[in-house]
Amino acid sequence: MDGRVRRFAISRLRSRFSLWRQIIPAWQYGYDLAHTTRKNLGFGADEPITNLREMVESTLKVPLVLLSLPKQFAGATIAVGPARGIAVNVNGPNSNEWVRRATIAHELGHLLWDPDEKLESLIVDTFDEMEEQPPQLRHDYVEARANAFAIELLAPKDYAVELFRSKPDQESGIREVMEHFGVSFTSAKFQIWNALERSIPLESFSVSDVDPTADWKGRESFTADYFRPKDVVLSRRGRFAWYVVNSSTVSRRSKAVLIAAVLEVISRCIRIIRNPTAVCFSLMARLYPSRTYSVTAS
Repeated sequence: MDGRVRRFAISRLRSRFSLWRQIIPAWQYGYDLAHTTRKNLGFGADEPITNLREMVESTLKVPLVLLSLPKQFAGATIAVGPARGIAVNVNGPNSNEWVRRATIAHELGHLLWDPDEKLESLIVDTFDEMEEQPPQLRHDYVEARANAFAIELLAPKDYAVELFRSKPDQESGIREVMEHFGVSFTSAKFQIWNALERSIPLESFSVSDVDPTADWKGRESFTADYFRPKDVVLSRRGRFAWYVVNSSTVSRRSKAVLIAAVLEVISRCIRIIRNPTAVCFSLMARLYPSRTYSVTAS
């Protein structure tokens, strides 16, 4: 994991966590931490995080595991000694990639900014806990802060309001925020509602389409929905499989054990991961069926 954000977080939180939670509202604290995180990661105030999964795994070097769990579970932050990771359910509301992004961002708020004593082993979040009310109304300080961190990390409120006001009506304004920043309807409406100091009735917000656009689906679900071969279990797909397959010190049989697949599947997995062109074209064809594609040798 990239140490800059984590070291900065620990240095600030270890000695001041108890004091700060007494004098700073949880939602404001979460917003401040989101601003610090975005700055450390090089994101501008109006810039969307176009691939949160990739940012977590590649930039921060945080293990991100996708799991198929009962639909009420959202995600979990796992700490084993100094090692930390994130597990996210793909069922229930998280089947929507924009909702899943909010879950990952919420867990990232725990992982980056909770002091070690708050992450002794495992923190599990359910959808009821995460979405029952906006951060400003939550009574659990840590969870309210993580919720506020998540939405401000993904959709900074000042530019979200600017986008919202750029459209002629509320529905198109909310949808513009959703599509630009890759956030769910629930996240977008609460962010705008709070940013406008609740001057608009919450129940007046509505959209006819809550589904992510094809580009957001492709980026966030590439290692899950579009991973080949499909025989590899969900939790072993993506970067984990890539490391296993490309290891020169792990035998083919051990690779099969690590990926929980039979040897025939490992053979196909090696061919696909080392030569992904066919998979990429298959994905593009599914996302944009009206277009034609060709391979240019280089």
